[in-house]
Amino acid sequence: MISGQLALDLRPVELGSVVQTSLEAVMPAARAKSVTIHTSLSPSAGPILGDALRLQQVVWNLLSNALKFTDAGGGVEVRLARQGVEVVLQLRDSGRGIAPSFLPRLFDRFTQQDASSTREAGGMGLGLSIVKHLAELHGGRVVAHSEGSGKGATFEVFFPVPAMLVPPEFAETSLNALHDQISQLVGVKILVVDDEQDARESV
Repeated sequence: MISGQLALDLRPVELGSVVQTSLEAVMPAARAKSVTIHTSLSPSAGPILGDALRLQQVVWNLLSNALKFTDAGGGVEVRLARQGVEVVLQLRDSGRGIAPSFLPRLFDRFTQQDASSTREAGGMGLGLSIVKHLAELHGGRVVAHSEGSGKGATFEVFFPVPAMLVPPEFAETSLNALHDQISQLVGVKILVVDDEQDARESV
């Protein structure tokens, strides 16, 4: 998945429904480990343009990661909200945390902060790299925060909302954001290489 080409079936998707489906899938594991999951899913988050199956992989991997590294009796918070022209998914856990020196490599393939704890919990270190890959395929991004080992971690995934799906109350914010993005592209040149003239012209 990481190295190959992946075609997305893009359609308007209610991310809240995707999150709810993923929560139902991991709830038995959470109960078995005595980990409490708290949710705050804003009904006004609105739809994004995405592949529902791949988005579910993003949410499921983040939830599985949180449960894996949260000890029994701990908690996980899942929030979904609209921020301007983005929908933000946030997962915060009370788990083992992340050392500051490890944060820059967190989303690398097969990278684990603590090999011993990973072997105990299972997994090969692909989950977070898959999250990053799929988020970027949707035009989004993922960031992680932690105050250090033993202090839990927070993951945030930002998904853009296409103009066609932006409600009127966000129109002004969308326009301002677009102006900012355009100003950053002044002077940027793009080289398109393709031996098919039609393909070059379509770009």
